[in-house]
Amino acid sequence: MPKIYIGGNKGGTGKTTLTVNLAALLASQNKDVMIVDADLQKSSTMWNDERSQKLSDDVKEIYSVQKQSGDLSGAIRDLNRRYEYVFLDAAGVDQKNLRHGLITADVFLVPFKPTQFDLNNLILLQPIIEEALIVNPELNVYAVISMSPTNPRVKEVDEAKDFLREFPQIRILETFICERSIYHLSASEGLGVTELKAKTESNKKAQKEIINLLKEIGV
Repeated sequence: MPKIYIGGNKGGTGKTTLTVNLAALLASQNKDVMIVDADLQKSSTMWNDERSQKLSDDVKEIYSVQKQSGDLSGAIRDLNRRYEYVFLDAAGVDQKNLRHGLITADVFLVPFKPTQFDLNNLILLQPIIEEALIVNPELNVYAVISMSPTNPRVKEVDEAKDFLREFPQIRILETFICERSIYHLSASEGLGVTELKAKTESNKKAQKEIINLLKEIGV
């Protein structure tokens, strides 16, 4: 029963977008999914509140709980006994939650933009990951390019991938997530992109991004 932490040490990289979309995709496959919202902004909680008003045969229930303080790792372990998939959505600036999440998670997925600023933040994240791997050696760490322009410059993407190859603990994924309007539309409706009708080629690509991302992280 995988525990999936999507986050990092920087905000604004699309972590909640990935959390709710992966959760929605798994729920559509009749999996029991829990989101632990440890972010003071409560974005995933508000998304799920909206979703709860649309439950149907096509929109499956996702469970969520807020946990902005207290024993985060203990709460995740307890929930993992009851749900098939537990997602942790935690604020990037909260170092305590970051460490607690890493010692508990099976998968740590770090979304980042293909910019030097975000790459520099990944460098700062490296020692925290190394500490976590001592306590939790089974942790799988992945980095995914997120919020990329729909026509990303190949050079930028390749440079980001080359940069991350210097850090063997972090596996850079082939899938990357583009900035698309369907992500904003689905979020406002409490849905994942895979639950909306793909009316445009861009929408189809967004759905494929999420499906491929789930496959790549192997859960």
